[in-house]
Amino acid sequence: LELLLRACRVRFAMGGSCWMPSRATPQCFPEFVAAQIFAHHTRGASFDPECSGAEWWAQVRRDGNPQKAIKFHWDADEFAVD
Repeated sequence: LELLLRACRVRFAMGGSCWMPSRATPQCFPEFVAAQIFAHHTRGASFDPECSGAEWWAQVRRDGNPQKAIKFHWDADEFAVD
């Protein structure tokens, strides 16, 4: 868990989300986790590996301020559906 937290702190400092292509080799622990989750959810599924993968991001908030906390939410990229 400490390795994951450390890697997430580094990624959070860089900002933005990340893309883990389905055929790529993970370069850090969060990418490894994303790749494993992708593999689990696509096991037995038909998909194009050239344009498939997992989006992931990290946010590390430790100041304890509930106003800055990330509330439970669903991300919806509805514009991408078209």
